[in-house]
Amino acid sequence: MKTFAHVRKSILSRNAEEVWKLCANEDVYQKALTSPREMIEEIISIVHQCDEDMLTAIGTCLLEHMLEVDFLYIFDKIETSIDSGCLAMASCFSVCSKFGQSNEPQNSINFDKLKEKIQRA
Repeated sequence: MKTFAHVRKSILSRNAEEVWKLCANEDVYQKALTSPREMIEEIISIVHQCDEDMLTAIGTCLLEHMLEVDFLYIFDKIETSIDSGCLAMASCFSVCSKFGQSNEPQNSINFDKLKEKIQRA
């Protein structure tokens, strides 16, 4: 069974190809959907060590789906990280698309406002 610990190891070894494979792995994806609050803490702790390719993998394979199932909590963590100056999190979020709870009216507005804020920065 693959976990985010495997993703972390690949990030630290600077292996972007492996990060993509692991982020797309069914076990890691399911963990993102079932334990997004745990995974966001993992992502926040390591995102600053990612290159752009890795950030895209995390954003499109994990982060946007975590927002899909637990928008309010995950979005607050993302926004707080970005507001504290984490450019890597801004880059990671900027590639996310809306699914599930991200499409709910107020959530969609907040999602779009944060994307606009990132683009203006």
